[in-house]
Amino acid sequence: MIALLRQGWQRRHSAQARADNFPTPDPPAPAVPPPAAPPEALSSSVLTLLYGHEPFLAWVMGPDWELLASNHMLDALVGPVDPELLAPPVNVLRLILHPRGMAPRLDNLDEVHTHLLRRLRRQVELIGGEPLRRLEREVRGYRTVPEPAPLATNPIAVPVRLRVGSTVLNLISTAVFFGTPWEGTPSGVTAECVFPADEATRRYLFADPTERPPPD
Repeated sequence: MIALLRQGWQRRHSAQARADNFPTPDPPAPAVPPPAAPPEALSSSVLTLLYGHEPFLAWVMGPDWELLASNHMLDALVGPVDPELLAPPVNVLRLILHPRGMAPRLDNLDEVHTHLLRRLRRQVELIGGEPLRRLEREVRGYRTVPEPAPLATNPIAVPVRLRVGSTVLNLISTAVFFGTPWEGTPSGVTAECVFPADEATRRYLFADPTERPPPD
């Protein structure tokens, strides 16, 4: 799906670039494989949100944390992970928190783990279902951290400190939840948007991709 979405975006981008007399480089091969869900499952407004958010990371996932679509920055930041975690359908929680995923490059892993586990626990309480319960048990087994304390209100954003080569990106991540169908978007879909938390990170993300150190 990501590949199809990107093809449409690239066609529009290439046409605009030609109109503006700018060269359009060939896109790199995606590190994260396309999800199996068809592009029609998401509204054009949601896809506009994803690509309009670049050069900052954004993705859309279903209620089971299955990746539905992302912008190009996921490939740029995901880094080397176990290929099994990239086998469709890609589960975002596993990709981020699994010891063979992005977890080793998160300098505040305990904080991110606690935040996401708290969100998952809330889903289990509100929605239930054995798949979410199995996922919660699995994620709890990744890391020994104190039981997340219940909060009166959920924080609107969580800080994320992600190492990319020798650089530490200071980010904040926030989620937008579509609880009911909206413009063709299925119920239960969540859009996750990541922003730079300092000027150095902002400059890194706005830099020419060829000048960024690769994730390692």
